[in-house]
Amino acid sequence: MLHVELVFDHTHPIGRLSHSGLADVLVESALSAIFDLEDSIACVDVGGKLIAYLSCRGLMKRYLSETFEKCGDPATRSLNPDRFFAGPNGVDVSVRGGALLLVRNVGHLMTNPAILNLDGNAVFEGLMDVMITIVIALHDLKKSHGLGNSVNGSV
Repeated sequence: MLHVELVFDHTHPIGRLSHSGLADVLVESALSAIFDLEDSIACVDVGGKLIAYLSCRGLMKRYLSETFEKCGDPATRSLNPDRFFAGPNGVDVSVRGGALLLVRNVGHLMTNPAILNLDGNAVFEGLMDVMITIVIALHDLKKSHGLGNSVNGSV
């Protein structure tokens, strides 16, 4: 189920222009998001893999953010926090701030020199991705507060 939140604020620059005070409409855009580790996203060398793994960890631990220039000024985008509301029957309702992260590991027959086996050969990329993303998922499985990536403890 997707959620919609109407934000009423008569002091907001947009809300003060409306008799209702409607300042914003927040729409949940997706229940899941694909995090793709295949070579089509330029994840083909050690540096690319490291950036992808760090991004995946940042998403899982919910601290990922990016600062960039917009109209000459710095702007920062970060993950939305989980939201909590009083339900109609008095029971609190929680809405996830992020989508369920689905990691797509491909390239099972390709090798990557990020990790070498005992003979000095590059390991299979798909196996490397699976093992590292499972270790990253442990951050979610061991989480003790807030909503996790998987509400059922799945990897």
